[in-house]
Amino acid sequence: MCDVKYKFFDYGTKEMEYLSLADPVLGDVIARLGRVEREVIPDPFSALVYAIIGQLISTNSANTVWKRLQEKIGEITPENFWDFTPDDVKQCGMTMKKAICISDVAKAIVLDDLSLDSLGKLPDIEIIRRLTSFRGIGQWTAEMLLINMERPDIVSWGDIAIRRGMEKLYGTPNLTKKQFESYKNRYSPYGSVASIYLWAISSIPMQTIAETGGNSVSDMKITDEEKWQASCSCNSDYDGRFFYGVKTTGIFCRPSCKSKSPKRENVVFFDTARQAEDSGLRPCKRCRPDLLEFQPLKESADKIKAVCDLYFADRNRLNEELMGLGLSKNRMIQLFKEEYKKTPSEYLNQLRIDRAKELLSHTQNSILQISLQSGFENLSTFYAQFKKVTGMSPKEYRGYQV
Repeated sequence: MCDVKYKFFDYGTKEMEYLSLADPVLGDVIARLGRVEREVIPDPFSALVYAIIGQLISTNSANTVWKRLQEKIGEITPENFWDFTPDDVKQCGMTMKKAICISDVAKAIVLDDLSLDSLGKLPDIEIIRRLTSFRGIGQWTAEMLLINMERPDIVSWGDIAIRRGMEKLYGTPNLTKKQFESYKNRYSPYGSVASIYLWAISSIPMQTIAETGGNSVSDMKITDEEKWQASCSCNSDYDGRFFYGVKTTGIFCRPSCKSKSPKRENVVFFDTARQAEDSGLRPCKRCRPDLLEFQPLKESADKIKAVCDLYFADRNRLNEELMGLGLSKNRMIQLFKEEYKKTPSEYLNQLRIDRAKELLSHTQNSILQISLQSGFENLSTFYAQFKKVTGMSPKEYRGYQV
């Protein structure tokens, strides 16, 4: 297996001080955590492949597929994919849709239809436009490539962990797009560094951050005895700070796992889930330490919401992405309603109405165009839903705004 080269995202005091002044709430966390490192992949093709793999799955699951892909392909280059079919790529543990997308991108580069090196000279918005022309690459995937390219101002609405970090930081459950944009604007022009901190916040309990007293995350040392006591008491405050493995079962867990406590002599501790997996241990199926934050119902509901947020205006892509989650329609409705107190259809209708309002207020597009651009199936449905929500027709709404 050829190792992919990594480096840390390059930033320093200038960016940290700017963000601290622009957003004192985030600044307090920056002061407590110190510099947070974020690995990036400098090679644009490798970075893009990793981003495609990571679509709507946990980081640890993506790393497992990534490792298998390197074992099968060797060095991650477009030329090395030439001799492998999408089915070969799929066998590494990803969906066929992702495998086809990776193969198509590799082929386009080999045939000189796409030059990732040339993309590096373009502005962010143009890179996103060109990459999203490939089926299977959405805005989140393109934005993750931009992060790996160390573009300075990327904060992705499509990233569940970034949004969860915002929710925890500002105490705003069920973050709206408007709130997200407001925070994002505060971070500019150093949004990428803010994203690095939001990723960290999403996986660390806020109480833990409050107790760091200015020490960095890496400086928060825990003794083995403290880890053992936390594991025996199933203390969730330690989740994300360490993992423990049981040599006799070959399984590793998070501290809060409710499984029967093992004997002390059979337990080993790890700083990360990846270290545990690299040692040959398997993730526990009960506490799922391979997931960023194990809340299975919320995790599924968040994925449904992320798909709706990204593809509400494209009905075909929306249905395709929702089917890819592997949930039945009834189960999807149940999970979403339990978490967000509304059905996916009601949420989609809200997104479409909001988009239509925006287009009616700020463009001269026809009512039919706006109906289609907002994701409504037909004009009559658009009229009925718009009037039901706003109390006026689209034409009346536009006139009222003027």
